[in-house]
Amino acid sequence: GLGVDVFGPRPIGLRIMFLLLGALLPWLAIRIARRWIDRDHAWTVGILVLLMPIAGLNGLFAAPDVPLMLAVLLCLEGIAILREKSTAGGWLMLLSGLVLGAISHYRFAPVLAAMLCGVLLDRDARRRLADPRLWIVLALGALAWAPLIAWNIEHAAEGVKFQFLERHPWTFQTEATPGVAASEPK
Repeated sequence: GLGVDVFGPRPIGLRIMFLLLGALLPWLAIRIARRWIDRDHAWTVGILVLLMPIAGLNGLFAAPDVPLMLAVLLCLEGIAILREKSTAGGWLMLLSGLVLGAISHYRFAPVLAAMLCGVLLDRDARRRLADPRLWIVLALGALAWAPLIAWNIEHAAEGVKFQFLERHPWTFQTEATPGVAASEPK
C-alpha cells in the first residue's frame, strides 16, 4: 500500500517495498555470518544469498518469499543476540521478525516450529525461556496472527484450507505412481 501511495498503481509501486526488503537480505546475512566467521567468509555468505532462488530476484515478483526470508533472518539474529546477552536491539529484532513473518504468509508457522526446536536444543538460548520479556515478545508476535485468524474464522477457514489442502493436494502412497513404470533395461 505504501509503495502504491508513493509511486501510484504501477509495477514499481506494487514492487518497491519488496525490492527494498530484498536489498536488505544479503546485508543481514553478512551481519549474522560475521557473528561466527571472519569478514571475508561473511561476505561470501552475503553473495551466496543472492544466488538463492527466493532471494535472487530480490522482490521483483512481489511474492511473500522476500518478507518471509527477512523475517527468518531477523528472528535468527534476534535469537543469536539474546542467547549471548539481553539487549533491547535483540528483543526488537526478534519481535520485528515475528510480526513480519506473521503478516507475510501462512508458511511462517513451520518456521516458528523450527525456531522453537532450535531454542529448546541450545542451552544458552533455552535459558531465555525463564525471562518474562521473551513471553511478552512472543505474545506481541502472536497478536500479529490475529487478523489472519479472524479472517479464517469469518470465512470458514477458507485460507487455511486453500494453503494446506487444496493448493497442493497430496496423499501418501505405498507404491510407485500409477502408470509410471520403473526404469527397465532396454
